[in-house]
Amino acid sequence: KAFPWCCSGTQVHLAEMAVSNLPASPRYMLVAFLILVSPFSASGLQEWKVQGYSTNAICTKNNCINPVFPGLQDSSLLQAKSWQCQSIAQAKEYLNFCRGAVDYDISLPALNGSSVIGLRNLVAEQEKSAITAFRYHLAAMNKDAWEYRHPALGDDSCVRATWSMLCHTYLPKSEAGCKAGGATSYLKPCRNVCESYVEACGVECCDESAPCVFETPRIASQAAGLLDQSAGITSGYFDGMGPSALCTGSSRRGVAPGIAALFPALLSLLLLPASLGGAGAASSPRGHGYSRAMVVAVLAVIAMSLNGCDIIGHTTAAWQTKPSYLANFEFVPIRPEERQTGVWQLPASQAVLNSCEIVALPKEQHCSGNGICKVWNSTSIHPLVAPLSFCQCYRDWADPECRTRRRSQARAYFLSLFAGFLGADRFYLGQYYTGFAKLATLGGLGTWWVADIVYIGSAPVYAYEYRLAADLPHWLFVGSSVSIFAALGVLLFNYWGSEVQKKRKKAMLLLEQEAEFFKTRSATVSISAQDRVGIPVFSSHGVPAPVGGPYGTMVPPEVAYVSHGNPYAAYSAYAAYACTNEQPELMS
Repeated sequence: KAFPWCCSGTQVHLAEMAVSNLPASPRYMLVAFLILVSPFSASGLQEWKVQGYSTNAICTKNNCINPVFPGLQDSSLLQAKSWQCQSIAQAKEYLNFCRGAVDYDISLPALNGSSVIGLRNLVAEQEKSAITAFRYHLAAMNKDAWEYRHPALGDDSCVRATWSMLCHTYLPKSEAGCKAGGATSYLKPCRNVCESYVEACGVECCDESAPCVFETPRIASQAAGLLDQSAGITSGYFDGMGPSALCTGSSRRGVAPGIAALFPALLSLLLLPASLGGAGAASSPRGHGYSRAMVVAVLAVIAMSLNGCDIIGHTTAAWQTKPSYLANFEFVPIRPEERQTGVWQLPASQAVLNSCEIVALPKEQHCSGNGICKVWNSTSIHPLVAPLSFCQCYRDWADPECRTRRRSQARAYFLSLFAGFLGADRFYLGQYYTGFAKLATLGGLGTWWVADIVYIGSAPVYAYEYRLAADLPHWLFVGSSVSIFAALGVLLFNYWGSEVQKKRKKAMLLLEQEAEFFKTRSATVSISAQDRVGIPVFSSHGVPAPVGGPYGTMVPPEVAYVSHGNPYAAYSAYAAYACTNEQPELMS
């Protein structure tokens, strides 16, 4: 109740019921808290969005551009137009770009007449708007639309979702029961069409400001768009799932797995031990520790995914604070007299999106002088409609007007080849997170380094802004990479071979020393004369002890000589015995 901006009245009521009916324990108090923050609290978040947006400090933005949804800039203009119904059977033969996305009776701006030429022109104009929005929205996401001229046949889910959403925006469904030529209202795309785009393109603004159903004031930077310069309220899409008679959308989208799937798992972890095993199971140290660890793990995942529910935030959506990409990509023609006086800017009202549409413009001004105008689809089935042309930039340039210089593939490749284990190639591509990870792991202990050499050198990859310039000849990539890895292989083989040889030589020397040791272990050793003093010899053991009393002057001199210093000789033993008997105090 203390945080009404965070939780709706329904959640508060459910929590009160849970607290009153469940035992007073930390486990069940946590259950009540989860009811408050469950996915059913979307209405509470919508109430908070009126006051402001929170911020997730550990979140990374992705495709958070202005406008965040394709075709959103023309939403108010499309709703203000007068529309009339057209049968898909009549309009289908004139469809080209949106042929695979439109399978319903469409609505078109009101015709001045009912001629076939008028219908063909209207279909062509609506597709032209869809193609233009498609090209510029992809450019804002750093994608080159020339690579996706046939989005229905591509394997990029984000491009297909963008294409489908734009076709549903500019070729809306007619109201149910409306006959061909009858007046109808503009039916917005359904919520599931927008959610499919958000999921496929991974749109993340880190402040819950990119829902598909919303109403927010249009700020100055957004109102300055080229196609829709009106102020007022920017509204989202219809809060309903297609197919529906109230909105445009032909495919039903399932609920995406996300944080919502973690709440039932967490509730089961909290309630299951007590419900199955009773008090004994709940009090088991092992089971309680396991359950607590699982709860902590799931809560950590939820905490990393949820945005903060805090009074302190910002009142403007994150994507609205960015400049409109329509203004970034606009083209302002330059008149000859202003070119001579050095005045290079004209009023924004004279700006256009596509310089190729200005027929009288000098060729050196088309595409900023860094590209040529090329027909988008040369196989157009509208022979009476002027073909739509866009800038196709030269190798080293990008963006719709060819004003952004691409980063070099050759430079990125050689950085990857010689300093890739330090992450230099990733830093050059503008991918700083992976660059630091690569630096910390020294190129993934070599594996990541080798993978990036092949990844960057085999084809121009996408950098932080657009794809790399294809300035690396394929033969140079193959020759240099093979030569470098061959040289590394030779060095490693030589080093390994030398180490193996050293180990083998050492083992052989040890075997020789061991054999020499065992061979000389029992051999006769030459001893010097002075070292032989006191050592028992054969002659000392062969002399018998004298008979008839203790030793004295009767002891032969050779016995005394050979027994000198030898306590084990016969003379020494008898001499010691005699001394002991004559002087008993020596025994102590």
